[in-house]
Amino acid sequence: MFGLFGSPYRADAIAAMQREINNPDHPITQDFLHTLTKLQINADTLWDPPAYDSEHPEVSQDYWPKRQTHERELMQASIAPTVAALPQKTGRAHALTVQALAESSDLLDVSTAAQIRKQLIAAWGDLPEKTKQELIQYRWPLIAGPDMLSILRDFVSRPAPLFRTMDAMARDAAIQHIYELSAGEGRSLFFATCATRGHSPPFRWSNCYPPMSSGQSFRKRSQELRRATLVSSTITWSNCMGTHRRWLE
Repeated sequence: MFGLFGSPYRADAIAAMQREINNPDHPITQDFLHTLTKLQINADTLWDPPAYDSEHPEVSQDYWPKRQTHERELMQASIAPTVAALPQKTGRAHALTVQALAESSDLLDVSTAAQIRKQLIAAWGDLPEKTKQELIQYRWPLIAGPDMLSILRDFVSRPAPLFRTMDAMARDAAIQHIYELSAGEGRSLFFATCATRGHSPPFRWSNCYPPMSSGQSFRKRSQELRRATLVSSTITWSNCMGTHRRWLE
């Protein structure tokens, strides 16, 4: 796709990409939309960057914010027909297009953005596995909410992946989100995972620990948690609990 930028037929390429928006079987991804936007602005000589003039640096300084604003306008202009074409798209093309629109929700009105989020959750089964993991681990705000709880439960119910793999990190993130939505359920999954793995959990799970009781020492608390999770005493529980060594007796 990026070879299009050097093509002498960029106008034809732009027109072809705009037609593809309405192709029911073509997913319109973020890369697609950004490439279309860049092609359009690069094809317009009015938006060629000005030569830098040391005597008038304000010319260049003023240019780049204006260009960014224009790129945003072009992006928004491409998103409108993408939203309109969404009902005609099918399967994975529909799911990936919904994902791209969700990632551009700042360019949508509030009502449309809310509908896109619901459609993304509804289309979960059609998303590639890698995309699901990325949404859970890195793009959670796009889908966060109680209606994701059943999906997260299904995600963590599968056989646990190897430790310190991308699959394992995505599963850890899913357990953290379950805890955020249902603390008791998330905490149970947390302890079960620690007991199964026999190693220190991710730092972000520190909130999953029940609170320390008044006057309880850090060392005593550490011993309780080691027993509860069947984890080796070599674990540095201060890291897991988000505490400091000054709590030690």
